[in-house]
Amino acid sequence: MGVAGLRAEHDAIAQVPFEQRGRYGDESLAVLQALWAPAPSSFHGRHFDFDDLEAYPGPLRPKGIPITV
Repeated sequence: MGVAGLRAEHDAIAQVPFEQRGRYGDESLAVLQALWAPAPSSFHGRHFDFDDLEAYPGPLRPKGIPITV
């Protein structure tokens, strides 16, 4: 996972200010981990907010997909 090192690269696709890209990326990973749970998930953060959401198909690995930042 990358959060864009160049401002122009970030500004071309992002929905949050350049200075918040790290926090947004961290929260995005937390959302994925919540959605990979075997039951409906809820998440309430600064950028994402949902209740009882399910995402299919989920990863085959019990703890989800390995992510490198």
